[in-house]
Parts: sequence; C-alpha cells; structure tokens
Amino acid sequence: MQDMNSIVSSHFSKLLVVAANLLLYLVPASHVNGQQGLYTAYGSYPVKTPDTLLATYQNAKRPQDRLRAAEQLVTFHQPYGASDSVIYYAKAMEAALSEITPPPPDRDHQLMHINHILAETFQKKGLYYEALGNYLNAIQLAEKTRERTAIDSLEFGLANVYSLRGQTANALDIYQTLVRTSNNPYLVHQIRKELGKIYLAQQKAGAAKNELDTAYHYFLKESRPKETLESQLYLGDIALVENREDEAFDRYNDVKDKAYKHQFIDLYVMAGQRIGDLLLHKKDYEGAQMMLGMTYTNAIQLEDLESQQKALRSLQSLYIQIRDYENAYAISTQYRMVSDEITALQNQREVNELEAKYQTAQKEKELLKQQQEVEKQKSAKVFLLVGFLAVLIPLIALMYVYYQKLQAQSALNQSMERLNKQRITTLMKENELELLKANMDGQEAERERIARELHDSIGGNLAAIKLQLSSSGSLHIVRQVDDTYQQVRDLAHHLIPPKFSKDDFTELIAQYLKNFDISGKTTVSFQAFQKDTLNTIPSDLKVEIYKIIQELMTNTAKHADASRVEVQIMVLDNELQLIFEDNGKGFSADETTPGIGLRNLHDRLQRCQGTLELNTTPGRGTVIDITLPIKTQQHVV
Repeated sequence: MQDMNSIVSSHFSKLLVVAANLLLYLVPASHVNGQQGLYTAYGSYPVKTPDTLLATYQNAKRPQDRLRAAEQLVTFHQPYGASDSVIYYAKAMEAALSEITPPPPDRDHQLMHINHILAETFQKKGLYYEALGNYLNAIQLAEKTRERTAIDSLEFGLANVYSLRGQTANALDIYQTLVRTSNNPYLVHQIRKELGKIYLAQQKAGAAKNELDTAYHYFLKESRPKETLESQLYLGDIALVENREDEAFDRYNDVKDKAYKHQFIDLYVMAGQRIGDLLLHKKDYEGAQMMLGMTYTNAIQLEDLESQQKALRSLQSLYIQIRDYENAYAISTQYRMVSDEITALQNQREVNELEAKYQTAQKEKELLKQQQEVEKQKSAKVFLLVGFLAVLIPLIALMYVYYQKLQAQSALNQSMERLNKQRITTLMKENELELLKANMDGQEAERERIARELHDSIGGNLAAIKLQLSSSGSLHIVRQVDDTYQQVRDLAHHLIPPKFSKDDFTELIAQYLKNFDISGKTTVSFQAFQKDTLNTIPSDLKVEIYKIIQELMTNTAKHADASRVEVQIMVLDNELQLIFEDNGKGFSADETTPGIGLRNLHDRLQRCQGTLELNTTPGRGTVIDITLPIKTQQHVV
C-alpha cells in the first residue's frame, strides 16, 4: 500500500510540475481544421485588488465602515469570478452587520443581499448544498420584507441549483412560474438561457437553440457581455451536438478570447475546458493535454472545485486513451480528493432542513392560495346562482306566456290552413264546374246555330228550289231536291254532341259523377234502372237530363257541404224519373230566395214539360224529385 501511495504521489507531483512549467506562458491550443487559438495558464490570480479598497477595509474601525468597505471589495471581485475573495468579504459583511447595535432598520434586506451573494458564489464553485442553503435563507428574508423583485431573482437562483443537481422537474416548475409572473425582461431572458441548457441536456437541440438564440440576441442588444458570452458558449455546445465542429470551435475560441479581454476568468476556464474536450475528441492528444492541464491549473487558482473536477475527468480520459495508466490513476486519485473536499465543505443536514422548510412553506402557500381560490369560486358560484335565478324566473314566465301565444297562433294557423284548403278546393271545383258548364253551353249554342242555319237557310232555299222545279215539270230533279231537303231536315233535328249518339248514356252520367267522388270528402252513388231503355231515349232528352244533373251537382258542391250524394234515374210508363238526394246542410225553402241554379232548373223543366218536387230542411239534407215525359220530347219542326 505504501508503494502504491508513493507511485500516486510521484505521478501527481509530475503533473503539478508540468502545470507549473506552463504558468505565465502562452502556448498553442493546437488546431482544428487549421484554426489556431491561444490559451493562458495563470501562475497567480490575474486580477490585482486595488490598494485603496484594501486600505479602506483594513483601516475601518466601526462595523458600519467595515460593512461598506467589504461590500465594495465584493463588488470588485464578483465580475471576475474570484469565488474565494467574494466568499471571504461577503462573510466579513455578515460579521460586521451582526456587530451593529442597534440593528439597522434594513438589517433583513442587507442580510438577504449577503446570502444572495454567497449563494451565487457557492454555486459557481460547485458547492451546491451551500448554495442551496444560502438561497433558502435569502428567500425567507425577502418574504419578510415583501420584495417581489428580490424573491423572483432568488427563486431563479434556486432553480439554477436544482438544475445543476439534476432536479430538472423542480427547476422547470420554478422557471415556468417566473416566466408567467415576472415583469423583468432581463430575468425572463436569463431563464430562457437556463431553459436552453436544460433542453440541450435532454437532447432537444431545436428547442435549446431557440431559447439560447433569443437570450443571446437580447443580452447582446442590452450590452451585457458576460451573459452574451455564456449564451454563445452553449450555442457552441449545440453546434457540437449537431456535428458542426468547426462552428463549435470558433464559438469556444471567441468566448475564450473575449472572456480573457474582460477578465471573466470563470468563463475563460469554461471555454478552455470545451476546447480541450474538442481536441481530445479529435484525438489531438498533445494539444488536449496542454489545454486541459492549463484549465485545471486555472481552476485551482480560482479554487473552482467543479471546474477542477471537469478538467480532471477529461485528463483521466485522455491518459486512458493514450494508455498512460499510471497518470490516469494519479488523476483519478486527485479527482477523489477534490470530490471529498466538496463533500467536506457542504453542510448537507442543515441545508436539507432549510429545503424542507422552504418546500413546506411553498406547499402551505399553495394550499392557502387554493383555499382562497375555492372560497372565491364558491362566492362567485353563489352570486352567479342568485343572479341566474333572478333572470331565470322572469324568463320562464315570459317563455310560458310566449309558449301560450305560440300554441294559440299554431291553432289559428292550422284553422286558417284548413279553411284556405277548403276555399281552394271549392274554388277549384267551382272553376271546373264553370268550365264544364261553359263548354256544354257553348256546344249547345253552336248546335242550335247550325240547326237553325240548316233548317231555315239551306232548308228554305231547297224548298223554294223544289217549288220552282215542280212548276217546270222536272220531276226527276224535284225528287233529288226533296231527298236532299229531307236529309238536311233530319240533320238539323238530330244535331247533338258526338258522345250522346252512342247507346251508353248511363255510363256517360256515371263517368261525370265519378269526378265528384272524392275519398274522405264526398261519396257519390249512381243507380240507373232499365239501362237499356234509358240508353235509347231521344237524344234531346238525354242532353236535358245531363244538363239537369250538372246543375244539381254544381249547386250541391257550392252550397250543400255534403259528404254523400245519391242519384237515381228510372223509366216507368213513358216517364223518366230523376231522384237527387244529398246529406248536406239543407235550407228552408220558404225563407230562402231561389238562386240562379234553381231558376235554371225551373226554366229547363218548363221547356221540357217536366215537374220538380223539393224536400229540404236545414241540417237534414235535400231531396229533389224530377219527372220528365218521354214522348213529348220528340222534336217536330
């Protein structure tokens, strides 16, 4: 075991000698695809504290003066990443503040500020438990003073520590809440930078690039060089992940040069670490060894334990790749020593208690907020319910009244619709009957005109011709003229519509009545007795009977409102009897003035020497009995 320790000690001494020989020199950082870069290993801390600040602090007698002087020294060292100096003077501030009696009114605010400084510095050194404890203390003090801006900044730092410790879910919860609630654009873009780093770790290169690009351009526009360079550093990481090694090297090298110019030593170390890893990836072992060795030396000078760990891990990997196992083992031993130092410096138990208190307080606040929200929602629901009922009850009443009106209107509309349909049906029937009647009357008038022309004009001329021929003794011609005259006379007497020249007179009546037989409205029945005799009665009488039936059906359709009509025709002892009966509304024959229809019937029967008997009562229908002599219908000229 002693021999092994000797070997480890020997190799570690060699490594320190190599690192020491490189101090204060500029050495080539090798090249990637022909690109050159330089990296400096500092032999001592490169930033010298101004003597005036040190003198002011050392000569301060009162605690108030020491507090102000220590704060000035903290402010000087913070931008350069001088972690140990910042921690030393921040604790000096804390000690001076505790000595002031009576305590100043803004004591909690100043103590919160000191804890914030310590938290950020411990975070940079990789002492996450210490950083977490100081953030939690600072948040408690900020909540006392109700400083919303300070609380947001401290919770952002707390989320950063969670992210570095691998507690990504906790970090994202805080980041997302701050983005929603904060009105500070600088803080929002700081969060976007951190979100980019998380997405990069989750291999979400597209989302990471979007966040980091946005943050980079904001910081560049606002002239914040350190934040700009840090964003650019991680954009280089994205380029490396996407296999754009030349772009990654250019970005790292640019950050390295500008960080050196501004004396941002912590960023300078971070850029050097990435360049060394990239050279190692390219198997440029000589360049990687020099770069990582100087990075480790600078990290020691800064007392940045996390950066020391990273450099040692990379060096160990390098020695393993070149099969230098002795140096690899020496590096691993040093790595364990740094890890042990980090563990020793962290007060985990106290921090765990603070974290538990913080999380409990957060849960209590969230619970209280939820209870308040529930109560608010209950009150809102009650108010809405009362308002809804206040509107609903009159609305229901109005809807009921409106419904009643709709029902009445609907009934009225249905009644009007039925009435309109009845009117339309009646008008259609009336028009149909009028057209049929007009057609029959026209035919009758035309027949009468032709018959008169044949009988009077042509017949008279033929009679005159016959008399003249008789006096001249032309018997043969006289007979021919006499025959012609007889034919014209017969034609005039027998001129009737073509349909009545057939023998199916009863069938013609049945077809006509069938037009009025409408299902569900009017049923018409027709009976004819001694059909053969009826079909052979004189044609003139057929025409009159047909027209009488037309007149009766027309009157019934117009006025009776009947659902049943019965028509009977019979021949008995050279008389034709027509019985017409309906179940319509009837009328009072004594009180009712005969209309045109009844007068037409009486006129027609008078010409035909017929008789009519009327039997009707209001509400009980109508019966009409018509008798016509058959023999008297022989038309003689």
